[in-house]
Amino acid sequence: KAEAAVDWAWPAATIERRIRAFNPFPGATAQLGGEAIKLWRAQVVAGAGVSGTVLAVTGEGITVACGDAALLLTELQRPGGKRLLARQFLQGMPVHAGQRFAVGR
Repeated sequence: KAEAAVDWAWPAATIERRIRAFNPFPGATAQLGGEAIKLWRAQVVAGAGVSGTVLAVTGEGITVACGDAALLLTELQRPGGKRLLARQFLQGMPVHAGQRFAVGR
């Protein structure tokens, strides 16, 4: 389970592969606002910034800067909640550009 923690300094393609590898068990995890968020689906997109920083938030997903590009998170889950598409997830947990996921494992 400890291996499922995301390190945003890694290349985006590496993180995306790990998210797929840990689906359905145990689920890749990342810390946001003190909560362990499970990441179920993501895709590599263009983008640059400080690793772990939310670059953009749209109904399509949450774009997060990684070591070399960015990831668009499209399916997420809060602790005790169910898996949700990004649009639904954002209704229950507002996320905004500039927020940071914890970096490191």
